[in-house]
Amino acid sequence: MPTKTTLADAVSGSGDSSWQQSDSLLGKIKAVLDTPTTPPHFQAQLDSQATPFGASADQTVLLSALAAGHELLSSCRNGVCRTCICRLHSGRVTYRMDWPGLSAEEKAAGWFLPCVAYPASDLCISSID
Repeated sequence: MPTKTTLADAVSGSGDSSWQQSDSLLGKIKAVLDTPTTPPHFQAQLDSQATPFGASADQTVLLSALAAGHELLSSCRNGVCRTCICRLHSGRVTYRMDWPGLSAEEKAAGWFLPCVAYPASDLCISSID
């Protein structure tokens, strides 16, 4: 009776010995599965301070700034209160939700919410004090 071979068995080389592992497709799948992924890392300049801080694409701009020792006002940390609103002078940010706490006009004018914004490039930003 034939045995079942799962994709994991095929990629790892175990399972049914009659399974012929294709170097092309299964080799590519194995390479992807074995490759560690590191999110892109960017630099952010806050209020023209001398030292930029690191901003990882998998962490909000606010958390990156706080981790680097910069003080940014914040309260809700979910894009509602607008306490952390900042101006984006250059660079791009992304959101994991549609229009968090900002009107289309505000976003077009360069305002963003660091508590829910993720860097997509190097950034130059200013806070409101």
